[in-house]
Amino acid sequence: MFRALSPLAAFVRFFARVVVGAVGAVLALAGLMLMLGFALFGVAVALVLVAWARLRGRPAPPVRFRWRQSWERRGRFSAGFGRRGRGASAPRREGVDEVVDVEFTERHKPDAGAPKRLE
Repeated sequence: MFRALSPLAAFVRFFARVVVGAVGAVLALAGLMLMLGFALFGVAVALVLVAWARLRGRPAPPVRFRWRQSWERRGRFSAGFGRRGRGASAPRREGVDEVVDVEFTERHKPDAGAPKRLE
């Protein structure tokens, strides 16, 4: 039934398995290093942005994580539950004039002088 392999064929089969395993390990390590490199690059960019904002006397920029699906970009289902789509407008009541009383405070423009420095 099974034929015994010659010593040369057994060595070639063993060598092929070792080479394939080594190439797979090298590719896995290269992928891991690439992923870690991108993660460290992202952290470095974030730290530079925060440091630059703080040096200029401004608050750090907000962090927004969004993963947009392809169907969201096309506009399908982008309105969400209970919201109107882009084309729909709010229902209007004709003949009703309403006065809205709102409390507000005025905001003055900052001086156009030099920015404050951190000391």
